[in-house]
Amino acid sequence: MKKQIKIVLNDKPLNISYIFREAGDRSILFIHGLGSAADCFEDVWDFSDFLDFTIMAFDLPGFGDSDKPEWLDYGMQSQAEICSLIVRKFNLNHINLVAHSMGGAIGLLAIPAISSLMDSFICLEGNLIGADCSGSRAALNYTFNDFRRGGFHKLRSEIGSKADANYARCLAKCPDFVFYRSSESLVEWSDSGKLLENFLNLDINKSYVYGEHNENSPVLSYLPGINKLKIPRAGHGMMADNPQAFYSGLLGLLG
Repeated sequence: MKKQIKIVLNDKPLNISYIFREAGDRSILFIHGLGSAADCFEDVWDFSDFLDFTIMAFDLPGFGDSDKPEWLDYGMQSQAEICSLIVRKFNLNHINLVAHSMGGAIGLLAIPAISSLMDSFICLEGNLIGADCSGSRAALNYTFNDFRRGGFHKLRSEIGSKADANYARCLAKCPDFVFYRSSESLVEWSDSGKLLENFLNLDINKSYVYGEHNENSPVLSYLPGINKLKIPRAGHGMMADNPQAFYSGLLGLLG
């Protein structure tokens, strides 16, 4: 069951919803993607192989059951700062940062502040290049006002019809302004090339995980020599598509 903790960003309080299990010295920090929440990693609690790991999964501000204030810009750098605050708040060490989709961008931007605490970075089809943007770029086909007037309802219906039920429930909790502002920042960072550069230049253990249905994804050609794991019978939502293969494979990547 999720709990809430208060953190302070820019002198303003934020209530963050999270699930935390303290165990061994090694920890796993999960970061979810756009429109999602900590719920997307819910199956990890059922795998006994992870009982020796301290595990943290939380809802980024604007998503799930965390606060969704209008004052927050929902940029990738702001979310990265939230991640580093969470790490310090829970005294996480020997961190295996496991980041999905938009969470990959956030994780990469968070790493400089927590690098001394890191063991590995595991990118789950995280945003690295412009071609990785789908729902986020689709959102920007609208003006902000048009998105709020009906564009998000249309896009949410399109995305939800193709997603698993868990993601659809999470997406329903995401306000239109959060999705749009997040998308603006995510597309800008993905198009910049800086995320790919940051990933390639990481000097810690790193891996890229992708679903079999996306084995022709353009980003794979940019990752020569990078340790990769393909999850069979899975797409972008690999954690839900094939949890047994995903979590078994994840275990072998942890530092």
